[in-house]
Amino acid sequence: MLPATAPWTGRHVYHLFVIRLLERNRDAVAQVLAERGVQTVVHYPVPIHRQKAYAELGYAEGAFPRAEQAARTVLSLPMFPEMTPDHVGLVADALRAALTA
Repeated sequence: MLPATAPWTGRHVYHLFVIRLLERNRDAVAQVLAERGVQTVVHYPVPIHRQKAYAELGYAEGAFPRAEQAARTVLSLPMFPEMTPDHVGLVADALRAALTA
C-alpha cells in the first residue's frame, strides 16, 4: 500500500520508502534485491530503548515489543529525487522476484 497524503498537507516530499517483511524473509529479500542491483538499507536496526546512549534507563529486551519487531522487519527501498519511472520499475520488478523466490 502506498503512503496516504492528507489533503491539507499539499505535496509531500518523502525521504524514505520503508516496507515491512516477515522476520525470516528480510535478509533474503535484501539479498535478492542486491543481486539485481537494488540497494536497500535497514534504518534503525536497534530500537532507541536498546541503544547504548539510553542504557541508563534500564529497558530490557521486550520492553517495547512493537519497536523491537519493527527493527527486525523493516527494509528501506531506494528513494531519491532523480528516480525515474524506469528506476521505479526496476525496484518493483526486483521486489516481486524477491518475494516470490
